[in-house]
Amino acid sequence: MTKKILYLGILVSFLMMPIIVIAATPPAIPLAVYGNVKIDSALAPVGAVITVFNGAAEVARATTTQIGKYFLEVPAINAGLNLTYKVNGAAAAEKIAVNPASQASDKIDLAVTAPAASAPVPAPATSSGTSSSGGSGSTGSSGGGANNSASAGGSAPTTATAPAPTASQTSPSLPPRPAPPQVLGVKIASAAEIQLKNILTESAAVWAENIETILNNAKTARDAKAEKTTADKYLSNLTRSEKSLASADANRLNFFITYGTAGTKILGAGERAGVLSSYKAAFGQLPKNEIQWQDALKIASGRWPAEKNSAAETLAKTAFKKIYLREADMAKPNDNASVTVMAYGLRPSARNLNSEKAAINSFKFIYKRVPASAVDWDAVRAIAYSGAKR
Repeated sequence: MTKKILYLGILVSFLMMPIIVIAATPPAIPLAVYGNVKIDSALAPVGAVITVFNGAAEVARATTTQIGKYFLEVPAINAGLNLTYKVNGAAAAEKIAVNPASQASDKIDLAVTAPAASAPVPAPATSSGTSSSGGSGSTGSSGGGANNSASAGGSAPTTATAPAPTASQTSPSLPPRPAPPQVLGVKIASAAEIQLKNILTESAAVWAENIETILNNAKTARDAKAEKTTADKYLSNLTRSEKSLASADANRLNFFITYGTAGTKILGAGERAGVLSSYKAAFGQLPKNEIQWQDALKIASGRWPAEKNSAAETLAKTAFKKIYLREADMAKPNDNASVTVMAYGLRPSARNLNSEKAAINSFKFIYKRVPASAVDWDAVRAIAYSGAKR
């Protein structure tokens, strides 16, 4: 009886042991590669095929959707390997693939000389006739032609078979990117890491000015009317003080506001324009390189930007004192969040309209006016979401 009780106790103890869930490794984000592409010193036309090889193995492929530009993703497993880039099958460049964990994208310009046009492959002969080197009797319509050879006891003509396509002629589709794992116990940490890697990938697509990739990310079709609305309604104000704005920069701004990215589509065009206004208020200019676009997308996703501006933070601390009637203690997470939101315009990951309405009322009580500028609305967000208190 004692042994039975002992065994039962051991069994109950075993069943009550906590189950440890081993977190799966988040999927590796691929390296975004983009750049200009030329054929015979001219910008490559739409439809040019860009392929990437590790030795004889093809690891990535894309077709240009804009004249002279390409964008593709190289799987992270190729980091550190010397890869060959080809344009329409012709070798254009070789470069060691960087690790996307430390550098999300790589700009590689490609240029090739188009090979001389090859002779067309002759159509296969059929049982209706054979080709004649003399140029006559090819259809066997006259007496003594190929059609009569079999009936005269000759051997019947065979049907030629077209050669199988080579590796460079096939167009295999790349496998879809796996969805982020939802692992018990590490969901928040994994989601944060995946979000950051996605921001780096999406900012590379925006910087590459690749409209096809942007549309695919946003899961939408191109809308010329919407792009014009963006230019008239938002860009005219955003770029008014910009002395020299390249057409590529204007396209990036327009595409981001109009279509967004997978991570910012939920914001809407007006709010994405607001993100750029907040960025400009914080740094004195609009994003003009890939690192700056990364910070713009971080702001849109509620993450601290990599670049800092002490002047913007000083102004935010002054606003903090006016709102909370005390100095900000940057060692306290809520105070730090409030100052950072006001300095850089961080957007919340999830909106609470009731909190925002209460924050607007607080703003009006404190400033004796309604919020109007990007800086004003950043203060409203800080009141609504930072958790700082008087």
